[in-house]
Amino acid sequence: MRGIRTHSNFFNDTVETKHRKGRSKTLHQSRNLAILYRYYYYSKFTKMKYDSIMETLSNEFYISTVTLAEMISNNTEVLSKVKKESPSIACLKTNYKHYNWSLNDVEFLKKN
Repeated sequence: MRGIRTHSNFFNDTVETKHRKGRSKTLHQSRNLAILYRYYYYSKFTKMKYDSIMETLSNEFYISTVTLAEMISNNTEVLSKVKKESPSIACLKTNYKHYNWSLNDVEFLKKN
């Protein structure tokens, strides 16, 4: 019956702990930060246009370009910090070893 859980929780002395379902907030933030660094990399070190950058990020992270644009827009403060930090490609390679930071491969992506 609807509302039975609320009624039971209200009148029972035992508190039922809620288990959060879905994505880990920490993992979500880590993924978003990686996306912002990749966005910075493509914007700063390549001659890719915005549309190409968004399409490339969409393919790398399996996220739609609309979702990416919204996430980047919601994290402009973090992106500003990344820009101010101005990490070199060597620094990006150190912090995100599992990504390819080679500019030669970017040229290949732009052609295809």
